[in-house]
Amino acid sequence: MLVVALGLVEPPQLMRRHAELVVGARGIVAQARQRFDEAERHYEHAIDLKLEFDDRHDAASSYHQLGVVAQARQRFEEAERHYRQALEAFREAGDDRSASAVTTSLSRLLAETGRHDEAFAMAVDAAVSWQRLTGQFDPDDLALVAAERRHVGDDLVRQILDDLGEPVPDELTEAISPE
Repeated sequence: MLVVALGLVEPPQLMRRHAELVVGARGIVAQARQRFDEAERHYEHAIDLKLEFDDRHDAASSYHQLGVVAQARQRFEEAERHYRQALEAFREAGDDRSASAVTTSLSRLLAETGRHDEAFAMAVDAAVSWQRLTGQFDPDDLALVAAERRHVGDDLVRQILDDLGEPVPDELTEAISPE
């Protein structure tokens, strides 16, 4: 790609980054149009480009999107695998915001597949992580905690709250309180 105004050739890293962005954007457009086969191809291509330069962090967002697509297609094991790949890479990179978003996605998947104990634990983790990052709870995370609370026993709730090792904020207590 030539930078016409300057008459320079872009460095390979910049060319690669442009390619990654274009391919990822094509995946987003295809996903929005529910053309899932096409979206998967674009996300997989984006991952290949990113991993070619050992960029696991950027690949993680494409893994997350592959999980969303797989979940929409009810390919739950595949979705879980992609979510966990994304979560691991985001945590490795210290990207707590993105890790929190993937944790919420994974929690929703676990809830959808009837794995309520795991879903509840992940939902609490996502809610607490987001609150630590932003100073407030995400209402969707709290709603997920409340929805999954109806499916789990008091022992698990106590264990999770004990594992927090800190006072439980009122908003989370309200979400966890049985109706």
